[in-house]
Amino acid sequence: MAMALNVTRILVGNSGSKLVFSVLRNGQGRFMSTASYEMIQTEKRGAKQNVALITLYRPKALNALCDKLVSELSQAVDCYDKDESVGAIVLTGSEKAFAAGADIKEMLNQTYSKNVKEGLLEAWDKITKCKKP
Repeated sequence: MAMALNVTRILVGNSGSKLVFSVLRNGQGRFMSTASYEMIQTEKRGAKQNVALITLYRPKALNALCDKLVSELSQAVDCYDKDESVGAIVLTGSEKAFAAGADIKEMLNQTYSKNVKEGLLEAWDKITKCKKP
């Protein structure tokens, strides 16, 4: 009961197949995401925690860009773009590669229209609209 009195907002979001709850308490000036991703890792760095670091994490496929990875990346970039405490976003790869390019195996089973309008490119278009460096 005491916790409920201290809560200002409970934010509910959707991260793929997971429901994400984030709590903003009275007196908290920052939003701290509890989002959990499968193909990327996110964190804030720097003395002021104002640099968002997004790491592509699909090492077995050399971070090949599949629909799910780009969708998660788009969600994270959008979240950090809206976060006023973040001044810059750094995108990096994991282990051996930044990214091997598009996941051709995934694209083989899809139509051209699905690839262009509904999948990877649609989410990528959202990423390109990010206003932060």
